[in-house]
Amino acid sequence: MTKSPKQDASGKLEGTPVKHVSTNATIAVLAAAVLLLYLVRVILLPFVVSAVVAYICSPVVDRAASAFRLPRGAVAFGAGLVLAGIAAGVGYFGASFVVHELQRAVHELGDLKTFIHQWIGGNSISLFGKQLTDAQIAATISDAAQKWVNQTGGFVALAAFGFAGFFGVLLAWVLLFYFLIGGKAVWRGIVWLIPPLDRPLVMLIWKDLDPVLRRYFVGLVIVVVYASSAAYVGLGLILHAPHAGVLAVLTGFLELVPIVGPAASAVIAGIFTLHSAKGPGAILAYIAYATALRISIDQLIGPIVLGRAARVQPSVVIFCFLAGAILFGVPGVVMAVPVALTIKVVLGVLYNEPLGSAARPKNLPRA
Repeated sequence: MTKSPKQDASGKLEGTPVKHVSTNATIAVLAAAVLLLYLVRVILLPFVVSAVVAYICSPVVDRAASAFRLPRGAVAFGAGLVLAGIAAGVGYFGASFVVHELQRAVHELGDLKTFIHQWIGGNSISLFGKQLTDAQIAATISDAAQKWVNQTGGFVALAAFGFAGFFGVLLAWVLLFYFLIGGKAVWRGIVWLIPPLDRPLVMLIWKDLDPVLRRYFVGLVIVVVYASSAAYVGLGLILHAPHAGVLAVLTGFLELVPIVGPAASAVIAGIFTLHSAKGPGAILAYIAYATALRISIDQLIGPIVLGRAARVQPSVVIFCFLAGAILFGVPGVVMAVPVALTIKVVLGVLYNEPLGSAARPKNLPRA
């Protein structure tokens, strides 16, 4: 009588050799995965946003399900409904406020000649060897805008962008519910894709990476809220800048873009603030506000909520930001810093060096 082979705890047959996936094969699979993401980069944004939100909220869902002794799926579905309601409310009132402010801005800046005249002081400027007056600059801008609007492609592009935006928002909400409810199944599927012999190392890396990424994403939300609130206090209540609400929201969301975003928000807010400035005192006040906001975020709020482990060299951030933007667009911008943090944690585990360690390797030559 032939005995059937026994299975071990992992489900493998005893006595059968375990095949190890080579490093070259692993690199080839990773390269293929990156290539696939690059080819489908147009549809990545809803997946990235919903996955990040679900990743942040999953611990809260787990604790609530354990505390109230309810099925996790029911708690996750309820959390999704709460998030959807909050987003709908903020979107409705926020969109109404933004539209109102934009209408005011368009009305105030509607006369391009007057607006440009205030900026150049009635003098002509030299552009590509030609002297242009405020009237000529305004006419050039108006003609260019009119030509773009009259082109059929312009309307088609706007319609396509609007439809894609609506579909993307709807898809993001559907994915959010799925990730909240089936997040653990998704994680088990990802782990299953890893070769069995490599899973212990990957889980060791994830043990160090998970708190760093979670702290980064949660801290980023806190930074955005703080930047928006502080910007509104500075621009609206102290400097009385026009359209302070829109500028404050823009300042907060541009904090999501490392390095470039804060600089862009300072320039945009400066244009509107200095446009209505009266005297050098207002200019100095805006400079003081921008400096105080930057110092409070970079030296106080950022280090506290993000932590030292979530801070990487500015040159690395710039490279990841530009590479992500070029390759994957907006999703690449969102994931640029997390990718840099992942590389940092992976190297820290492989080199057996703790995060944030200032110890210099013994064999490293002195400069």
